[in-house]
Parts: sequence; structure tokens; C-alpha cells
Amino acid sequence: MYDIGMLFEVIPPHPGQNIALIVDDAHHESVSKLVDFSHTIEANLYIKYLQMPHAYHDALIHEESFSFDNAVYNSKSLQYDFLFLLADLDDVSRLKEISKKIYRAIKNAANLFIVVKKQDADMVAMLLEENNFVAINTIDLDAEYDAISAKKMHGWMRV
Repeated sequence: MYDIGMLFEVIPPHPGQNIALIVDDAHHESVSKLVDFSHTIEANLYIKYLQMPHAYHDALIHEESFSFDNAVYNSKSLQYDFLFLLADLDDVSRLKEISKKIYRAIKNAANLFIVVKKQDADMVAMLLEENNFVAINTIDLDAEYDAISAKKMHGWMRV
């Protein structure tokens, strides 16, 4: 399985940042790595589980059940500095709707990281660009997965 640790290099070590993670059970191994990293930089981590929560019982870790059908993806109108999407999407074309909700849930200049199967990387990058994300890059994680990084920039169209 891939290691998302290399993606943490773009996160500055400033306490109090808000990091969100949308994750399914297939990618659960990455949760503990992001929890450990969040503790290291004293960031607030908002874990949104598509399946059963794992219950970390920690002041900096906020967990909740989640569905892509939720009207909004952020909690209590809080916008995130970084958002990781680690979930296998049955229908990648649904990412158009999902990325619009993510766009509204993250701060201006925030980073989005989506882990996708290699065969879906080009389509995901195109869908993100259509929804006003910029600085889109593909990062090779392993033989099966790539990470797509994208940025929300201030002044771009509303979605």
C-alpha cells in the first residue's frame, strides 16, 4: 500500500492548522500516519469516515461519520487548510459534484490531495480543473495509486 507521508512535506509545521481527511476502510492505514503527523505539528485533524469511526479520543482529533451525499463537507462552518480524500470512488465522474463541495469547504490557497487509481488520474485532474482548482499535479505513490494535488485560489469563480 502507498505511503502518504511524502504529501506531508507541503504542510508547514504551524500549530492550529485545520486538516480534514475523508477516508474509507480501504485506506485506513493512512489514518494513523496523518494522526501522528497532526500531533507533531499540533494541528486539528477532522476525520470523516465513510464507514465506522475508529475513536481516537483526542482533543486535536475530531471524528465523524460522513457521506458524499452530505449537503456540506465542513463542520461548523470551519474551512480547512488541507483536505485529503482517501476513498475509492465507484464512479469517478461523481467527483465533479464532490469537488464542488470540497471547494467550498477549504480556505483560499488551501491544498487538496486526492488518492486515485493510476488509470483515473487524468480524468480526476481534468474534473478538478473544470471546478476552478489550479496548480494541479500528479504524484506517483506506488504501482497502483497516484495522488492528485490541487489548490483553491482566491478570486476564482464560485462553484
